[in-house]
Amino acid sequence: KGLFTGPAVAMAVHFIYSVNTLKNNKHLFQLKDRVVYVTGGLGRIGKAVCDELSKLGAVVVGLDRSLPETVDRTDIHYSVFDITNTEHLEDRLLVLQKKFGPA
Repeated sequence: KGLFTGPAVAMAVHFIYSVNTLKNNKHLFQLKDRVVYVTGGLGRIGKAVCDELSKLGAVVVGLDRSLPETVDRTDIHYSVFDITNTEHLEDRLLVLQKKFGPA
């Protein structure tokens, strides 16, 4: 009881382990000034991913179906992006790449 399980939790644990490994081995993998797009950037896991990537120096763009009500950080950008709306997916990706750069 009280234990979280499932693929999302496993992914989050793996990500946190990977980030800690990167922090300890910065010479192996650099994210400084690299653009990283995070789908679901406003969810619990997405926010944690955005935070950690930003700490590693990446230019982070959190993508979600809506914008956050308040923005308390200037190091993470947000953009509306609904991956379930496949009709304009390519056009939206081009707009994001023009604004923030390629991933």
